[in-house]
Amino acid sequence: MQIERHYQPIYDIAESAESKIALPLSWLDDVSPADWTKLHSLKKKVKAAREELAKIQDGSHQRSPADPVVAFFKRIQQDVQDMLAGFDVQFGELRRKAAEAFAEDNGQQEEGGDYSPFIGRGVEEVWQALGRHEEL
Repeated sequence: MQIERHYQPIYDIAESAESKIALPLSWLDDVSPADWTKLHSLKKKVKAAREELAKIQDGSHQRSPADPVVAFFKRIQQDVQDMLAGFDVQFGELRRKAAEAFAEDNGQQEEGGDYSPFIGRGVEEVWQALGRHEEL
């Protein structure tokens, strides 16, 4: 994450400054609890800014820019769904015509159903049914 790469050195400097400079000077009379409060408040603000920047970068913040890749894949997904629906309609029509062709060959009319008309049929019977289908 780029934010961590830039944020961490700054935060490390602030942490080391607190331990190397502020703590040894804490015994001085002019360092008050209010100064410590300001220091910790500043550290909290830096952490909050880091978290907000991380949210903006990962897209979970309300001010995050829209990711064009996500929009592209949504459009592609919709196009693929439309193509699958078209194939399903065309395949259903071919399945119905094939079932009718086999039913005529056997002299019986099959009621609709989701089955493959080629199961249990001989090769010649399938070619005859396909020939009748081409005539339609």
